[in-house]
Amino acid sequence: MLTKIMHIYKPIAVSQGNSQLTKICALAYKKLIQPVLMYGYVAWMNIATVHMEKLRQFERKILRKSIGTQSRNALTNHYLPNKQLYALTETTRIDRLMFKILERLIDRDNVMQTELPQHYPTECLTAHHIHHLMDMGIIYDEDDNLIFHHRRNHSLSHADGLLYNISQ
Repeated sequence: MLTKIMHIYKPIAVSQGNSQLTKICALAYKKLIQPVLMYGYVAWMNIATVHMEKLRQFERKILRKSIGTQSRNALTNHYLPNKQLYALTETTRIDRLMFKILERLIDRDNVMQTELPQHYPTECLTAHHIHHLMDMGIIYDEDDNLIFHHRRNHSLSHADGLLYNISQ
């Protein structure tokens, strides 16, 4: 799939350096690739932390490929930091986008939320428990950073710490 995606951007990437081209490439990502990555996310939103990190890495790889030479710093030739990459392409991280859509779905349905029973297996996490997890501080931290997919095996304990850098 990655090779097919690269061929989409090849004609566009020939003349990089224009901010309009960056917007066009970012729009192509948002309209063509991101929906494919997010297909059925409600069913698999509680995937393992390592799989979500691989999905985010794939997303960043595609974004860097889409904007071509602008993904590197002109002076040092290093990749742009992830925050700058998302700002340049005006893209929301895929995990954050998933939770935004899920929150809107829950708010729209106004389904009565229930608390997690003791020893509830988090592998079967459903949308009915999202508000309770938000109240517990499991999904977002105090700075409104998404931390759900950064937890060790989706642990519900704050003492377990986080596996990945949340400020990317």
